[in-house]
Amino acid sequence: MRRPDTIISDTIISDTIISQNFKKQLPINLISNVGYFALNVVIGIWMVPFLIRHLGVEGYGFIPLASSVTSYVSLITLALNGAVSRYLVIALQKNDVEGANKIFNTAFWALAFLSVILVPLVGVFSWFVPRIFHVPVHLVFQVQGLFFMILLSFVISVFSSIFYVSTFANNRLDLRNLIDMSSLSVRAILIIISITFVSTSLTNVGVAYFSGALIALLLGHAFFRKLTPSLKISRKFFDLSKLRELTSMGGWLVVGQTGTLFFLQIDLILCNILFSAHDTGVYAALIQWNFLLRSMAGVVAAVLAPVVTISYALNQKERIVRMSQCAVKYMGLGVALPVGFLFGFADSILRVWLGLDFVQYAPLLRLMTFYLTINLAVLPLFGLSAAYNKVKWPGIVTFLSGIINIFVAVFLAKFLGWGLYGIASAGFIVLTFKNVIFAPLYFAHVLNISKLSFFRPLITSCVAVAVVSGVAYTLSRFVVLENFGAVLMAGLGISIVYLIFVWLCLFQAEDRSLFLGLFKRGG
Repeated sequence: MRRPDTIISDTIISDTIISQNFKKQLPINLISNVGYFALNVVIGIWMVPFLIRHLGVEGYGFIPLASSVTSYVSLITLALNGAVSRYLVIALQKNDVEGANKIFNTAFWALAFLSVILVPLVGVFSWFVPRIFHVPVHLVFQVQGLFFMILLSFVISVFSSIFYVSTFANNRLDLRNLIDMSSLSVRAILIIISITFVSTSLTNVGVAYFSGALIALLLGHAFFRKLTPSLKISRKFFDLSKLRELTSMGGWLVVGQTGTLFFLQIDLILCNILFSAHDTGVYAALIQWNFLLRSMAGVVAAVLAPVVTISYALNQKERIVRMSQCAVKYMGLGVALPVGFLFGFADSILRVWLGLDFVQYAPLLRLMTFYLTINLAVLPLFGLSAAYNKVKWPGIVTFLSGIINIFVAVFLAKFLGWGLYGIASAGFIVLTFKNVIFAPLYFAHVLNISKLSFFRPLITSCVAVAVVSGVAYTLSRFVVLENFGAVLMAGLGISIVYLIFVWLCLFQAEDRSLFLGLFKRGG
């Protein structure tokens, strides 16, 4: 039996065609990712003050809190979905239709079974929400309805996620972004309509989430049938041995993802348990910038993931090394701009966005976002874990770091009395240690290259964010931004200067050539 990393001589897709398709599809995927991120930013930034104005700070805080809970429930499906894309890509590249059908249907029927089991559990958990979290008496029934509908929408997402492997396997992330943009738009429109014309009930917000999930399911199934007509839904293709194969890799992904959630989705839960619903609402509003920056990095990193997996299937190691090094550098430089601008103009942004009452939390906002530059720069490297099936040690390290993050957060926030700043500081300390020390060293080892290969672009990112932050903070001492127009103009001006600085001072000739080459179509 041939190893999946051997060159596949009988594949119907030659290396030349693969290379041409990558070059044609990469800018399309990147543009669609930027479009999705832009929509996410617009809706996210506008929706927070809208919801706080109509629901209050306490009421708003339960919306992201409910979303955080769904992230933990998703761990039970990660063991399948985390591995199926890798094995399905390899099977399709080998033109193994029967094998691809076994992989797909094994995951499909397993997820269908899990979805059926989840529905009653969702109802039970939603009923006990007031006993788990601090919920004001007048919001008990609304919060129960909100959690039930958001968790139910998650169950639909669990079932529909299996259809998304077709977009990954065909490197059509533009279609996946279209699905997400449609779902996000439907959800936002229904929230605005229901709150404006029906009632300011949290349950209505949950219904909007549920409707968005349904749209995603319908579109996902449609694209699945279009992109992979050779895959058929049939119980005869269910293979228990394939399920063991998928979960053997996915098990370590679950461990790693659990640790990731202990970093990213534990803050709001700790805020509610340790403090109050009001504090949770404040923290939930500010952390949206953290989520938006992570989302920006995620959609960019997602462009690289299918390319790396397919390149691995074709044994193109040099291509993977070159792409990974460039991705870390470009990601760090890209994140440095919004992080630096946010650091410098935090006071003005909060004043314009949420009002004077929130300006006092500008230091907290800076603490939540400043460390993301170097942490998100290494994000593209984690796609190598799935491609190379090297998920054990990243999973163990991430899980242990996540546990440490919880203890550090409780210690700083409660025992040292740092409050919300303690929770934010814990993420900054522990996550930076994991991503700046472990990730560059480990993935250099996986690729068998110099241990310093990924540290050089991280240093460049640090220089970039320091320059932007210093310039923006200095300007903020002399210029007060009074409205969104002023914020946009300031951002545009700094962006232009920054791009010129990066192009002339931080890019080498090879960087310019590679960067421009991404947008040259054809061979």
